[in-house]
Amino acid sequence: MNVDSLIKAYKNTQFKIDGFMTSIIVGTKSSEVDLYLIENSKLSWAFITACNPMSKIESDEINTINQSLLEGDIQGYTYLCGHGEDPNDNWIPEPSFFIAGINKSDAINLGKKYGQLAIVYGNKGKNSELLIIG
Repeated sequence: MNVDSLIKAYKNTQFKIDGFMTSIIVGTKSSEVDLYLIENSKLSWAFITACNPMSKIESDEINTINQSLLEGDIQGYTYLCGHGEDPNDNWIPEPSFFIAGINKSDAINLGKKYGQLAIVYGNKGKNSELLIIG
C-alpha cells in the first residue's frame, strides 16, 4: 500500500476506547473524550499503537511484545486500552492505547520509538488530528 492509501486508511479508521460508546474519528471532536479529559484534569491525548511498525504486518507475538513495551513507557500517564478498527474489515483491529495528558512532542516521540507512520492526537474541545510522523 502506498503512503497516500495508508493515510486515507488511517483517516477512515475508527479508534475505539474500551468502555466508550463512541469512536474517535480523525478530524472530529468527541464529547465523550472531552468529558473523560475534564474528569481526569487533562487537556490533551494521543491514540498510539506499537503494532505493525511501518504498517507492515508482524506476528501476534512481536505485536504483543511491542505493546507491552509501549505500556511500560506510558505508566506515568492516565491511559486506557483500545484498538484501531477498519470499518471495511480490510485488516485486523490493532491493540492501542488512549493516553490522556500527553503532550504532542512526547506523543510523536513514542510513535517514532515504535516505528509508527502516524498517530492520532487531540486537545480538549478541538478536532482530533492525524500526525504523520514516520
